Amino acid sequence: MLFQADVAKQAPDDVRKSFWNERGQVEPDVRGFADDLFRIATDRAEELDKRIEAHSRTLARGTHGGRRPQHPARGSGGILGLRRIRPSRS
Repeated sequence: MLFQADVAKQAPDDVRKSFWNERGQVEPDVRGFADDLFRIATDRAEELDKRIEAHSRTLARGTHGGRRPQHPARGSGGILGLRRIRPSRS
């Protein structure tokens, strides 16, 4: 939905209608979750765009010290707070 809204410059209600019309039957909780994500992202689009732009400039300048910057909410555990499991070397 976000891609469709951004590229086609469609109103959010039009995006939702066409998106779900093309999908057929979808579990209500899946649809609700997707609708919530879309609503929140479109409601906060200006703020999100500013953050993306700021981080893009930082990465383009290389001011992250050669390391991959970590998102402050993620810490070292990844987006879900889970540490990556590395395969053992045998």
